Amino acid sequence: MKRPLEGEKTIEVRAQKTKRTVWIPLHSEYRKWIERAPASSVQLHVGARGLPFRSADGFRTEWKKLMRRDEFARFRKERIVFHGLRKNAVINLLEVGCTEN
Repeated sequence: MKRPLEGEKTIEVRAQKTKRTVWIPLHSEYRKWIERAPASSVQLHVGARGLPFRSADGFRTEWKKLMRRDEFARFRKERIVFHGLRKNAVINLLEVGCTEN
C-alpha cells in the first residue's frame, strides 16, 4: 500500500497474488489508522511493538493473539477468522459503491 496524500479519497494497493495495482476507496475511520503511522515510515501498519510486520504470517500471529483477548469474545463466538477478512473487505467495498470492474 502506498500512503495516500492528504485529502485523497482512495488508497493505492498492489495485489499480492496478481501484482496488479488497484485503487480502493479510503474509509474515514481507516484514515485515522494511517495517520497514526509515522510520516517517515514506509509501512502503514505496525504491530504491538510499534514495528512493521515482516510478512503476512506476522500479522496473522498478532491477529491470533488479539483474538484470545476478552474484548474479542464476540469474534470467536461468531467465528470471524483471519481468512474471512478478504470476504469482509469485499463486502465493505461493495457497500461503498465499488463494482467488480
